Amino acid sequence: MIRTVFLSSTGFDLQPYRDAVYTALSKLEGWRCVRMEDFTAVPDVSPIEYCRTRARSCNLFIGLLGHLYGSVPPGETASFTEQEYDAAGKNRLIFLAPLRFQVPAALLLAQKLKFSKRQAAFRCRAGVLNLVSRADSFDS
Repeated sequence: MIRTVFLSSTGFDLQPYRDAVYTALSKLEGWRCVRMEDFTAVPDVSPIEYCRTRARSCNLFIGLLGHLYGSVPPGETASFTEQEYDAAGKNRLIFLAPLRFQVPAALLLAQKLKFSKRQAAFRCRAGVLNLVSRADSFDS
């Protein structure tokens, strides 16, 4: 039986960590990682609905939550990552980047203040409701 893991995070700031998690999961027998890098266009399905459906269908959700909120689909109020988290349900494993985690200044400047507050609230909610690692392995 193949079990699936949905890997969710922002890509701009956390790509090396996404790659490391994907590599580790690909070595586990009986597990397959589902991630945005492997998605293709699907006719008549919006990108966010596709992401929610894929997250909901997996056995486990792994969320890497840094300090950037990420992209918000047109017409929506929550980011792709937050909507994937909500769609996944109860089987979630969350890794929170520490407060001292380095984010490139250009990315921070590009992010709107309202998204910074939203990301802080999302990290708090995810940290309270799930098995969370606050490991220093996120240090740069």
